[in-house]
This record gives sequence, C-alpha cells and structure tokens, in this order.
Amino acid sequence: MMSEYGTTRFGRVDPASVAAVLNDNGASLATHGRPLGGEPLVRKAVQLAPTLVQARRNLVLILMDERRTQEARESLRLAIEATGDRPEYSDVDRQLNGVSR
Repeated sequence: MMSEYGTTRFGRVDPASVAAVLNDNGASLATHGRPLGGEPLVRKAVQLAPTLVQARRNLVLILMDERRTQEARESLRLAIEATGDRPEYSDVDRQLNGVSR
C-alpha cells in the first residue's frame, strides 16, 4: 500500500513515485525557460522508471528545445524501444523526422 508521499507502508521509497515527481519538476523547469536545469531531473526519472512514457517524451522535448536534434532522435528511438510506439510520441516524431507513425 502506498502513502501519499511515495513510500510503502514499510517505509521504502517507491521509485515510480519519485520518478513522477522528478519528471514533473524537470518539465516545469524546462517549460519556464530552464531546460538545462530540467534535463537532469527528467533523465533521473527515466532511469528510475524506464517505462514512464511522459518522462521519455519530456526528455525528447527538452533535447529538441536545446537544439540537440541527434540526441533527441536517439532518445525517441530508445523511448519507443522501451515503451513501444505510443501515440504520445507522434508529435515529436513528426517534428524530428517529418513522418507520422
């Protein structure tokens, strides 16, 4: 059973809950003009929860914002490999590759 703070009733931290918070904070920083501050948080979220689609997508968006297109493409490839070809990726895929899936 989970508490509202991301720990189990036995006191262990739930990595997925921590990943969600890191992703949200990283995306917020990036949205407010601080992508370099948000990137490490989103990367850590991906590390903690590799199948967290929103973190994977946010990492691609941050890399695109930083004009790191090749890294964004690779990140998208890894995202699809880890989570499957999800509809959440279609807009970034079109922006990066000019195609739709």
